[in-house]
Amino acid sequence: MTETPASNGTGNSTTPASSVVENNTVTPTGILSIHYHVTASVLNVRSSPGTNYSIVGQVYRGDTVWYDSVLPRAPSSWVPIYKGTLEGYVDGIYLQEY
Repeated sequence: MTETPASNGTGNSTTPASSVVENNTVTPTGILSIHYHVTASVLNVRSSPGTNYSIVGQVYRGDTVWYDSVLPRAPSSWVPIYKGTLEGYVDGIYLQEY
């Protein structure tokens, strides 16, 4: 697959900001990969940000979870996370970034 640079109207070529082509491989940009350690003994993972939403699973002290950039950002301290196939929101006060 060959990607052709786009014209920006000035006669100069630009590469689309949504991807970088290197060795015929398209690498998406803008995806966050943040790892967290769980600090609570048991932390409920919710379907949406807030304690009034259903619990979809649990993670435990010492578990590693990742920031889920696919889910919408949440207000306040709620963080979208995933671990394996489990994804949802947790209160960020129980996470330590590393």
